[in-house]
Amino acid sequence: MKLEDIQTCFQDHIIRHDHQMDDAFKALYKQDDITLDQRFSIYRDNIIGGLSAILMEIFPTINALTGKDFTNTLLRAYIRHNLPQSGCLDEYGGGLPDFIDTYNPAASVPYLSDIARFDWALSACEHSLDDAPLTPQDMATFQTNIPEYLPLRTSCFLFSSPYPLPDIKSFAANPDDLPPPKLDDNPAHLLIYRPALKAEYLKLTDIEFFFLTRLHHSLPLMEAVEDTLRYAPSFDFAKTLQNFTMRGVFRKAEI
Repeated sequence: MKLEDIQTCFQDHIIRHDHQMDDAFKALYKQDDITLDQRFSIYRDNIIGGLSAILMEIFPTINALTGKDFTNTLLRAYIRHNLPQSGCLDEYGGGLPDFIDTYNPAASVPYLSDIARFDWALSACEHSLDDAPLTPQDMATFQTNIPEYLPLRTSCFLFSSPYPLPDIKSFAANPDDLPPPKLDDNPAHLLIYRPALKAEYLKLTDIEFFFLTRLHHSLPLMEAVEDTLRYAPSFDFAKTLQNFTMRGVFRKAEI
């Protein structure tokens, strides 16, 4: 067998215990009192168990909401169809929220995929590359030379959900101390950012979310301002700029 074929067979048998073992592949291994299936079972438990433990760390709220048994079953189903594509396991798991959307046992928890997106954004934010923030001193030049673009830092994530994700996450972590969150008519517009070493989140107004989303989609700064003023004539650009600059949300732009 070619090395590529051996690697493919090995992967298939590790991930899928019901996969039919090729005779040529089986002949590569010495048979003894411990069967080949039993030996592969050890590899399988170690690999899937290790990947599950990594995903548990990245998505703690899923486990807190649904329990260890459900979470383990969900994660193992995801792993069987989505192996890591990079040697950096900090990047593993980004597809889990979309997988949850198609996972029938999770249908009774309609906010679970969005909670997974929230957890993933917090993790991805912490592991994002660092870049130089726009500072209040940089803003002084805006009076004479406004930049064409005002990008968000690479560690920033924006997303919206019809569910109150921060309240759900807090309740999952402290169910004995907090009341169940109100799910109906209680959407969340969120900015996940990293002012220092640890990722944080900020609840946004719909106007702030509208404006930052346009910057995030690489619209020119003044076009984003004009769009937001049409959306909400009460939009205060100067106050918004100062607020998010103080939080270190914008990336230093070329003037």
